[in-house]
Amino acid sequence: MKRIIYYLLPLMAALYSCADDYADSELKSNAGMVDVTFSVTTPGQSPYTYAQNVDETKSNKIETVDLLAFKIVGNDKKFAYRSKATKIDDVKKEFTATVFVDKYNKYHFVVLANSTAIIDKAYPSGIAKETLMSTVLEELTTKKELTEKWEGDANKDYFLPMWGEKDNVEVTENLKITDLKLLRMLALINVELKSTLSADKFTLEEVHLYRYYTDGMLVPDKNQLDTDQGKYKMKLPTIKAGWVPAPDVNQKAPTLCYKSSDKKTLLNTIYTFESKVPGGAANPDLGQVTCVVIGGKYNKESKTSYYRVDFGKKKADGKREYYNLVRNHSYSIIINDVLEGGFDDEDEAYRARAKNIEAEIVEWDDNVVMEGIFDGQYVLGMSHKEIHVDSDPHTFKDFIVRSDYPYFKSKYKLEVFKDAACSIPFPANEIWLNIKIDNIDSPALVNGFNEYKTTFNITKANIMTQPEVAYIRIQAGRLKLTAKVIQATPLTLDITNTSDQALTELVFWDKATGSEAQKFKVKWVPKNLTVTAASRDITFPGFRYAPTSPNKPGTSQDFEYTASNGTKTLEILPSTLLMEELNTNPFIEKRSELHFTVSEGERSRTKKLVLRQNTYHLLVDKLAPYHLLNGKEYSFRVRCNTNWAVRSVKIEDASKPQKDLTDYITTDSRDAIKDAAGGSNYNVLPDSGTIIKFQTVPAESIMRGTMIIVFKSTDSPAHFNDVTVRIPMNEFYPRYKKLQWAGSNIYFDPTTKKYTFDDVGVTTHAKYQGVKFKWGSMSAVCNINVTPQTMYFITPDIINQTYKMSPVTDKNNNTWMTHASLEDFVEAIPPAEYADEDRAYLYEITTKKTSAGDFGDICRYMTLKGMAPGGKKWRMPTLAEYRTLIFTSAIGTPGDSGIIYAGSTEKRVSGQDVMGYHWVATTRPQDGSKQVIFPAAGYIENNKTTWTWIHNENNKRVSYWTSSPMNFNTGAYALYNSTFVQTLKYGRIGRQVGQAIRCVVDEDAD
Repeated sequence: MKRIIYYLLPLMAALYSCADDYADSELKSNAGMVDVTFSVTTPGQSPYTYAQNVDETKSNKIETVDLLAFKIVGNDKKFAYRSKATKIDDVKKEFTATVFVDKYNKYHFVVLANSTAIIDKAYPSGIAKETLMSTVLEELTTKKELTEKWEGDANKDYFLPMWGEKDNVEVTENLKITDLKLLRMLALINVELKSTLSADKFTLEEVHLYRYYTDGMLVPDKNQLDTDQGKYKMKLPTIKAGWVPAPDVNQKAPTLCYKSSDKKTLLNTIYTFESKVPGGAANPDLGQVTCVVIGGKYNKESKTSYYRVDFGKKKADGKREYYNLVRNHSYSIIINDVLEGGFDDEDEAYRARAKNIEAEIVEWDDNVVMEGIFDGQYVLGMSHKEIHVDSDPHTFKDFIVRSDYPYFKSKYKLEVFKDAACSIPFPANEIWLNIKIDNIDSPALVNGFNEYKTTFNITKANIMTQPEVAYIRIQAGRLKLTAKVIQATPLTLDITNTSDQALTELVFWDKATGSEAQKFKVKWVPKNLTVTAASRDITFPGFRYAPTSPNKPGTSQDFEYTASNGTKTLEILPSTLLMEELNTNPFIEKRSELHFTVSEGERSRTKKLVLRQNTYHLLVDKLAPYHLLNGKEYSFRVRCNTNWAVRSVKIEDASKPQKDLTDYITTDSRDAIKDAAGGSNYNVLPDSGTIIKFQTVPAESIMRGTMIIVFKSTDSPAHFNDVTVRIPMNEFYPRYKKLQWAGSNIYFDPTTKKYTFDDVGVTTHAKYQGVKFKWGSMSAVCNINVTPQTMYFITPDIINQTYKMSPVTDKNNNTWMTHASLEDFVEAIPPAEYADEDRAYLYEITTKKTSAGDFGDICRYMTLKGMAPGGKKWRMPTLAEYRTLIFTSAIGTPGDSGIIYAGSTEKRVSGQDVMGYHWVATTRPQDGSKQVIFPAAGYIENNKTTWTWIHNENNKRVSYWTSSPMNFNTGAYALYNSTFVQTLKYGRIGRQVGQAIRCVVDEDAD
């Protein structure tokens, strides 16, 4: 990236000052005033813009001119008057201004083009006479909002503020001012793709300007104006105290976005205030330095990639020097190459360092004049005396020629020689460059000279260890100039493995024994250069080195390499993956990029090495929440990124008597699991993997166990330790999508002699208190508040057998006491996403062969016996399902004040009592937001030696069983309230208690 600075020859300066191509001033003397014609020189532009046929005059248009006259009084300059120009000729760059004739004093004229609004805003009431010039000019500032751009468009006229001065002017009637130089107050940024960068590889979409200033001084600090040897250029920016670059807004840096219309250039469009490098050119604060982010399409991708580019260059020592943005300078960003896709977000690219893009920054003083020669009649000038080009074949368009020789087109010569004396032509087989003039028929007229644009074609790569040198001689008549062209030695950078094969990626696998260190080589030419390394994370977190890693390239301790043979061997070892990382993502992959760069002067080469750290792992997922012994097919998925097989499969049986694996799953299923295996197919994506299916065997009796499958690595040595998967068999955790509740509790119908309940949505018997069941019992007791001697016990139906209601005659309620209860100590560890209150244990132990004397889920039992209403399949709810209900009142709603029944004790004892409070619940929205009524049903309790009949104290007692046991406990979960505390709650109840039951529709029924 080169800063091109040109110097004005004294001979050329004399030529310009003597040239008089303008008509005589039109003098109009009137009461001490005279109209004076001013001839001005406006800024030029970088030759990089010429190559794209951009008319430089569009940025130099003059719409208004204000003349501020300051009288010189001793060492002071005091404001005298302001004169607005008339008769502005934008083609000749002339204007007329009225000034006061004063033969006794001298004046300092400040000429401000396109700046009337700035002056008027600073001095709305006019400038006070005799105000010091420094004070007046200090107030001439202008401001832009954060999102406001300077208008620049290569296709239309626009007017940019410009400044110029003339000192020690004696105002006479014959006054005429020529060659007054105007400088733009803004810097210009141009962007273009190098001609060798094809559209297939990269297209320019947009450019974002970051950390720009929003304030600018119309008139610069003249101490920064360099006029040595005829030059007229600003050396440093003029930044007022307190001005800073645009700050972050909502934690994002503001940006101005400019779009490219032709997908390869953005010229004469980005104008900005001056800016300085905070912290200095050598050690800047990169978070505050003005820069751009290039947005474009890499390799025809649909998304836009973003790359940061800083204004500056690398010095010979490899360190980077950053540029201030100075008024009247152009900064041409030439994108030579794009190495990889960039960042997905422009702000992310801005906050990163410049990577994956090779760009050359050309700084051009827009008041530059050529190196030249004058023969007393004509002038020949050129832009370079010495040109440095890269070692690879390419084109170079930065060399321009200016001349006023009238026969240039027919008589010019451009020749290439081997020696400085231009006496030894290149043999045809040795010549490595040629040059041509692109616009010989239509040169632009710039400051009285024809300007010719050229193209250098570097046709051969320099593969030698020394630079190639050629001399270009340009001749026009008697005028001759010579320029030296130096082709650099090869600059190469390669990354290889230890066998010298090209390397772009290193993959580290965390095996059962841990990761292994790996070596690679970085090789470069010329060998005396220094290689730097920088790291960028692709994943978050990215690749990390182990503390014991021999090298840690890209870190602050390990980022520069030198070697006398131009080869550096590096060895790296990743850090061990943490258990919390593996728990979060079993197939975690950490990726980072190492960017190695070698630089020589303005040239650089960058190569990328991707570091990947993976772990060998096997994961089993997509297991059903339950695996019932009902003849259904179930499945699970295996994902693994290496070779695997099943070491063993067995059943850990909890049944009595003990069962075999084939009592749980079919023989074919067992064999399919045993034979399952997979290759290193990297099935780590969410939708990949191997599906293993198995079919359960319908249970003939109560069974419960755990199928244990052990997976092994088949590589040697093993890539991972054995993975054991435990699959609970016949443990049921319902997956309810739309939970539907029965319309009433279970009650006994004396007419049909059957247990029954109302279907979903039916409210006819919604307030029936229902009969009472011990937890898991298939038999119920009646619901009546009378003495024990008149209590009735109901024996359930066993397929067409008539129900019998037998009176309880003994005070100790031996009949109820001997009515069995389920005392099993339930042991289970629910799957990770479930708790014991999600489990439907009673469902698990209910089969088609369950009899009235057995235990189980009474709702499922009634379904299997054909006794359930609505043609639906039913089961008891879990506690988790009860929790989905939203009760409209925690303390219930008063209902009927007395016992209401149909006139017979039989109906009363059958659970058809409707006395007392009830609770109204609303189901979830996904369940239809339906209302369900739960009446105060009371409960019955005995402790095997005595019994207690509690029927609905205060008509407010609620007591409902769930199907959920308490793990490692002989209790079970229930919905209930206490005698004196009416609010509903959930918790443990002893299994001998008799409580009401409400059924739900079984979505998972076989």
